[in-house]
Amino acid sequence: MVFPQSGPDREILGTIQHAIGTLSHPALASLNTVFELISQEVRWRAEAVIIMVKVIVLFGNPIDPPGFDQHFEQVHQPLLGKLPGLQALDINRVSGAAKGDSPFYLIAELCFASEEAMQSGLNSELGQQMARGFGSFASGGVTVLFCESYAAEVG
Repeated sequence: MVFPQSGPDREILGTIQHAIGTLSHPALASLNTVFELISQEVRWRAEAVIIMVKVIVLFGNPIDPPGFDQHFEQVHQPLLGKLPGLQALDINRVSGAAKGDSPFYLIAELCFASEEAMQSGLNSELGQQMARGFGSFASGGVTVLFCESYAAEVG
């Protein structure tokens, strides 16, 4: 959810901040800190523009890496390309970690235009078939994350 630059949400935050500023009590210092954190989050969300939603699938290190690769490349990846509503697919083979060994072997990023498109694709017959099929080749386990993707300024 992206908060608007103006409107009722912004007015409520202003009213809360004013009320806190007019009261004097030592306990209000922590309340003011909480308010500041909330304000920062609202400002961050107001400035963020959601570009797309992603499903990020983290595959753990398999018992049989060549078997995993063969199944993923010959069976799973072609099915991913047919998933309804999918706009982009990024496959990342993990080559290392900052410290120690990575618990992940492969990361798949499935990009959708909206939450609705993502839900439709994942709930489709093909999406459900693929989710049920993880156990047949992902012996290292699977973690699935749902993300909002946005562009951030650099520099």
